[in-house]
Amino acid sequence: MNLTTSQTGVSIGTEDGDKFSAEYVIGADGRRSAVRKEIGAELVGPRSHDTFVVVDVTEDEDHPLPIERIFHYQHPAMGGRNVLYVPFKGGWRIDLQLFEGDDEESYGTVKGVKQWIPRVIEPKYANRITWVSAYRFHQAVSSTFTDGNRRVLLAGEAAHLFAPFGARGFNSGVPDSVLAARAIAKARQAASREEAAQYVLAVAEERHFAAEYNRDCAGIALEHLQGSSPYMNAKRELAACLSSINPSLGKWLDEGPYGPKVNHARMSRKY
Repeated sequence: MNLTTSQTGVSIGTEDGDKFSAEYVIGADGRRSAVRKEIGAELVGPRSHDTFVVVDVTEDEDHPLPIERIFHYQHPAMGGRNVLYVPFKGGWRIDLQLFEGDDEESYGTVKGVKQWIPRVIEPKYANRITWVSAYRFHQAVSSTFTDGNRRVLLAGEAAHLFAPFGARGFNSGVPDSVLAARAIAKARQAASREEAAQYVLAVAEERHFAAEYNRDCAGIALEHLQGSSPYMNAKRELAACLSSINPSLGKWLDEGPYGPKVNHARMSRKY
């Protein structure tokens, strides 16, 4: 695909030879966004060093497990690797956090999973595996959410990639799209090109700020869950020891932090 913008609109050409023109474009074409590439933007931010292995297993309907989400910090049967159990209809999802340098093949294939899963759940589930995948978290935000002519706005994973805590990617992608549509509607009614460009730029900057905030929030939660620093380990162990006295510490261990404190007034503009 090729995309060019001007002061009056956008021209798009596809690989099949089709050509389109529009006054404005919302680029919501996912993490490999061609629109983002064409406007000269790039994702900025790290990818987690640790690999996570996700396994789905079917439930034993005759002898089901208690329906409860459990996060096990530093599971002793897994050499201190974190293990998450999430129930869903008809089965369970087991999420294993590997250490940096672990051999993904030994943990992230069906053969590998059958070796370790009996250590964290009843052995019968080794024969109930339906899906295995491995992934790393991205914590990246597009360098810009608009082009130089203010004719394109990015939304969703074309604009940002987050660790999935709180479903921040999807939940922020919705306002990305809604505010982009509103900005374009106002821009089309503007009295001048300069005024129209300001509507687009204002939303692009606001959503960029929101994306960086969400990235920071997800990053704090990620450090809370997977952090292996002496400080974080000591903090979690202290919370675990005192949770029977102060239940809020147990809640903190279970839910993790919500994220950094910011000036929310800036995030509540109306368009």
